[in-house]
Amino acid sequence: MMTVKSARFKNVICLLSLLAAITLSTNCYSQIKVYRLVDKSEQADIDRSKFNQLNTLGAGYHLLNEVFKPVKGNYTVYRFIAKYKGHSHRTSKMEVFHDLIILKTNITGTILDAYQYTLEWGEVPLIYDLFTLTVNGLKLHNEFRDSCFQI
Repeated sequence: MMTVKSARFKNVICLLSLLAAITLSTNCYSQIKVYRLVDKSEQADIDRSKFNQLNTLGAGYHLLNEVFKPVKGNYTVYRFIAKYKGHSHRTSKMEVFHDLIILKTNITGTILDAYQYTLEWGEVPLIYDLFTLTVNGLKLHNEFRDSCFQI
């Protein structure tokens, strides 16, 4: 039989757990991320077949050029990186993470393909963190001359 004292204790534990979850999640998920232009590749394309290599190559910044490097093609490819600190599932410490956004545009600047990925994503299968972004006819007007944007 549960007493009033043990019920209050359980409520306090639940409240502390909820506050801890909110505090930990806001450290990395509510940050404003500033994406900076890494490079712009003309006459290029995104090699989607390399996305399947994510599980064999492991997580890390090296994926920027091993998986997400543009190949020859008929488009313009932009790669952006946002650097931020967050909690890793591997350790209890804050670590530096890099979110990649890669955009493919046609000659008029219309975004045809867009992807987002955290390079240090460590949960297997690693491809689970690869997101396709839907932009439906959005055009780039200044070709990112400012070389960064915020989300």
